[in-house]
Amino acid sequence: MGTKNYTIIISIFFIILLMSSAQQNNKSFPGLVPTPKVIEYLDTDIKIHDTMVMNYNSDDKNLHDIIGLAESELTDISYKMRVGNNNENFTKISVAIDQSISKTAESYNLEIVPEGITLKGSDHAGVFYGLQTL
Repeated sequence: MGTKNYTIIISIFFIILLMSSAQQNNKSFPGLVPTPKVIEYLDTDIKIHDTMVMNYNSDDKNLHDIIGLAESELTDISYKMRVGNNNENFTKISVAIDQSISKTAESYNLEIVPEGITLKGSDHAGVFYGLQTL
């Protein structure tokens, strides 16, 4: 291989390295789909227990169906779902529709703190996308 080919390979390597560095500085999670618009990091440790309790308005049929799908997916990856509160260690997930969080359809606000997880969607699609990110 000639000097020209080595120069091209080294240039491509540095471009990839710079792009990778820029992604790390943004502290984004490339594996999250959909990608959150904003991620705010807390300087704390958060334990997600393998047992979870979902709190939501079960009278909302669409929300109930979305939660059912999420619970099924979580069960498939070895999380246990419980109804109601008990003395066991669990992670509480509160899910609600709150149109005041954004005027944009399909928006959501996902907050993960030591006390539990709160997901508010601007509509049902927002809740769905928030659960996918979670």
